[in-house]
Amino acid sequence: MVLLALTSTTRVGSTNQPVVCEDGKTRNYRAHGLRKAALNQLVHAGCTAPEIMAVSGHATLSEVQVYLNEVEQDQLAEAAMVKRAARPKRAQAVTDVYGKGD
Repeated sequence: MVLLALTSTTRVGSTNQPVVCEDGKTRNYRAHGLRKAALNQLVHAGCTAPEIMAVSGHATLSEVQVYLNEVEQDQLAEAAMVKRAARPKRAQAVTDVYGKGD
C-alpha cells in the first residue's frame, strides 16, 4: 500500500468527475472532503499532531487542531451518551417526566 501525503498539490482528479465506489454506487467526492475524512480517521486512530501534519502537509499545529477538536467533540458526545444510557431506568424515567432529561 502506498501512502501519499495529502497536501494541497495532491491531485485526486477533476472535482466534477464522479467516482464509482466499491458498492457500485457513483458519488461525487471532492479532494477536500476526502482529505478531511482521512485526517479524521488518523485522529480516531490515535495519531499525534506531528504524525498527522507529516501526512497532511499542514505547516502549523493550529491548522491540524481543527481536526483534533472535531474528533474530540465527537468522542465527548459519545461518552456523554454512554453515561446517560448507563443510568438506572428509574432515574431516567423520573428525570424525563420533569422534562429535564434529554
